[in-house]
Amino acid sequence: ALATQARGVPWLEGRSGLVQTSGAGVDVHTITVPAEAIAGSTRLEMAIAPSWTASVDDVLVRLRRYPYGCVEQTVHRFLPALQAATALEAVHAPDATRRAQLKRLVADGARRLVQMQNADGSFGWFAGRSGNLAMTAYALRGLRAAIASGESYAIPAAQKALRALDQLLPGGTPDEQALAHLARSEGGTVDAEAFALTFRRRDGGLSTTGLAWLTRAALRADRRRDADELIRLLLAQAKDDGTRVSWSGRADDDFVGSDVEATAA
Repeated sequence: ALATQARGVPWLEGRSGLVQTSGAGVDVHTITVPAEAIAGSTRLEMAIAPSWTASVDDVLVRLRRYPYGCVEQTVHRFLPALQAATALEAVHAPDATRRAQLKRLVADGARRLVQMQNADGSFGWFAGRSGNLAMTAYALRGLRAAIASGESYAIPAAQKALRALDQLLPGGTPDEQALAHLARSEGGTVDAEAFALTFRRRDGGLSTTGLAWLTRAALRADRRRDADELIRLLLAQAKDDGTRVSWSGRADDDFVGSDVEATAA
């Protein structure tokens, strides 16, 4: 028999929390099913783990299944793996197998990313495509993170990507420029003149996600006054329903349209 599903797009909303074993520990989450959800297609799964380190198994499963055809997907597949591995090491988690699996995901992703780089150092959405500022910024962030984790072979690719980023920066949209400033700041510096030009478009020109990226770049570059102004704008856009605070993406823009990404950024 061939199983069939209703026409639609899969949507996953995950929550996590911590409940103390001593006393009456309570952790409340409210999940709202979208009105347009297909009737009968929704389900709720709950997993309880003895510690947050045990929940990494679920992370591993999802990361292995995560699609990674384009540059953005490749980076967003191995960066969470790297962060999970770093967290396990920070708490001296004894499970060497989990850490090894996560590091293997990082190494595989970083090598794939190096292979996708254009000759001029830039990255397109896919291997061989013309250089794009946002994809080059994503790739540079991923390469630097991989280098920090010990993947030293990625150093030349990161150096070439930085040069390409500076070449592409003037032609990007404000949001793409904000991401580029963040990628550059993670190496210790920003282009002060280019940053100032993007900063001038903070009120209306930048999406919530772009504001968040530019805020993080300002903080890394020790531009405290700029960061304070950007934080003020972010707080003004926050939606607080009494139980949680969230931000909205820019609905008409595929690059920064996600409410989830806007809130996470």
